[in-house]
Amino acid sequence: MQRGRAGVAPFFDVLTAFDVSWTASAALNLLPENAGPRIEVSRGCVVVTAGGGADRRTVQRELGHRFRQAARAAGLWAYHSVNLVSGDDLFIPDPAVLRTLVGEG
Repeated sequence: MQRGRAGVAPFFDVLTAFDVSWTASAALNLLPENAGPRIEVSRGCVVVTAGGGADRRTVQRELGHRFRQAARAAGLWAYHSVNLVSGDDLFIPDPAVLRTLVGEG
């Protein structure tokens, strides 16, 4: 992977160039979808955490499967990971059980 300044992947350069408080909307519009680090916004600050290793992903898939079975039985939707916007904050919980299908009202 090509690296930008200080070893940061070039598409994350916007993290250092953005000089106002972050919002969920700004993060979703300016930052790329990725399978690497998790990027969330809390109280105007970007929070970047590692995407997790193979063990975490395995547990995440297993929990997601179990949550999905229970959610379906209750008429709910389960996701192993999903972007959730609350005001100006962006959270990416794993797993998540929601009342509506993602992308719908």
